[in-house]
Amino acid sequence: MPQPSTRSRSLPTLSWVVLVVCVVGNTVASLAGAPLAVHLGLGLLAAVCIAALTAAQLRNRR
Repeated sequence: MPQPSTRSRSLPTLSWVVLVVCVVGNTVASLAGAPLAVHLGLGLLAAVCIAALTAAQLRNRR
């Protein structure tokens, strides 16, 4: 069975890290009363991370 490439292993890891940072950042922004643009930006980035994690899971499901 072929080994997954380094890129295919690092993308989910990076996505998880960025997702956690977005969640923590959004929590801090809420407590600090940050503008709506900050919440929207972090939310959009979190959605992209979730999409990347879902795509990676579906791709490796075989």
